[in-house]
Amino acid sequence: SLPAKPVVKQLRHPEASTLHPPWEGQDRHAAGMELPSVEMLIANYGDASNTSWLEPRTEIWRDDATGAAVGFVPHQGYAITVGDPLCHKSQYARTIAGYLHYIKKERGIKPLWLLCGGDTEEVLSSHRFDWRTFSVAAEQRLDPGNNPAVHDHDIQRKIRHASKEGVKVHDYPLGTPVPAEIKKKIDGRIQDWLANRKGKQVHLTDIHPWQDEAHRQYHYTTDKDGKIVGFVIMAQLSPDHGWQVKFSLDFPGAPSGAIEMLVMHALSQVAAGGATSVTFGGGASSKLTPGHNLKGTRIKVLSKAYHAIATELKLTAKSEFREKLGAQDDPIYVCYPPHGLGPGGVKAILTFFEDTEDPNS
Repeated sequence: SLPAKPVVKQLRHPEASTLHPPWEGQDRHAAGMELPSVEMLIANYGDASNTSWLEPRTEIWRDDATGAAVGFVPHQGYAITVGDPLCHKSQYARTIAGYLHYIKKERGIKPLWLLCGGDTEEVLSSHRFDWRTFSVAAEQRLDPGNNPAVHDHDIQRKIRHASKEGVKVHDYPLGTPVPAEIKKKIDGRIQDWLANRKGKQVHLTDIHPWQDEAHRQYHYTTDKDGKIVGFVIMAQLSPDHGWQVKFSLDFPGAPSGAIEMLVMHALSQVAAGGATSVTFGGGASSKLTPGHNLKGTRIKVLSKAYHAIATELKLTAKSEFREKLGAQDDPIYVCYPPHGLGPGGVKAILTFFEDTEDPNS
């Protein structure tokens, strides 16, 4: 029998296709057509890392012919590029070449690529670019419709406890605006949560809960007195990647089990909508895994540096809860050009992450 054809998933925004842009066959400027928004491209082609491009510090380079996009943060003489290009995979090589030309020739800064997936890593490590690649992180992905935590006694006991305590879940599905007074209450609770944080954190997005609401689903819990005790934001990604648990916040004073109840509920909601993939975003791996074009001595030095950093920042203390949800690691890569990662590059990467915070940790 013939191999089954892979299912071609419909784009969420066909008018933001980079393979067949609306101006195909004509001059976009002459036709007076705008490039599609980055938000639409994320919903068509994006993975978790792309959602950080909506932060104010990220600049976006666009391919004028296709509308493809690459996000980067100019930082200490480097263009810190995060995640995959936003376009069809068959356009990665072309898009990356155009972007790198712009960074080197027009901006005069050095490119570094972080947290990209295997397809981007393959292009960057190919003969054409010959970049060095390794992985120290992974997207933590799961299938929300096949969640082993449903049968986990410990988690179910916690959820029953929260239920007995009067915890209730409230949903604002895609396309349902969150009322201003609810936003105000949630913002107040986020302030309480931030005031409670301790220690050195590594994070990729400060909390902008009401960003790109058209592609967000919101869930929160209240206790028996109606006080908001937890908040989960689900961000819509490409049809292949499904959704990202963008934030899951357990507010001070929440009854035990309330956050488990909320996350489990949010996952069941996207599963009911047909999603087969959800990611918690990038999490640190326990060790450095070489990708391509790295010499043995270089691997030793990098591994040693990574181990020291990971220990210092307690990067690998992944939550047991994610593992119970059946989250599997899908490696993401750090890529750099030949001779492109001296001590300055390593320092730039570290300080880049120190300026940001992951509220899921």
